[in-house]
Amino acid sequence: SSSGRPEPALGLGMLERRVQLGQVMQLAAQSDADFTVLMGDFNVWTGSAAFRPLIERGFSMSRVRSFPTRVLPLFALDRILVRGDFTRTEYSRYDGGNVATASDHFPVVADLRY
Repeated sequence: SSSGRPEPALGLGMLERRVQLGQVMQLAAQSDADFTVLMGDFNVWTGSAAFRPLIERGFSMSRVRSFPTRVLPLFALDRILVRGDFTRTEYSRYDGGNVATASDHFPVVADLRY
């Protein structure tokens, strides 16, 4: 990097995940958009405490169990976080078709009404 500091690696290590999530939260917190949607496989096993800074800034978060696909999903690793004046926000898991052969995570879906 031009600052002389090494860029954090994208990875699954605890420190890497913490740094990555912190960067995402910083960017989202700076947004002044009327609505913001963040989504992805955050690989956060520890629950919603990691997302507390975004929840405190008005984000709502999916808590749909999406991992693993090989058995009944037990963990909500894939999250959708939204902020804005939505009249309705519903989250669900898509488990149709051949999803389990495509990934070890089920897709999470958000139905948002603005």
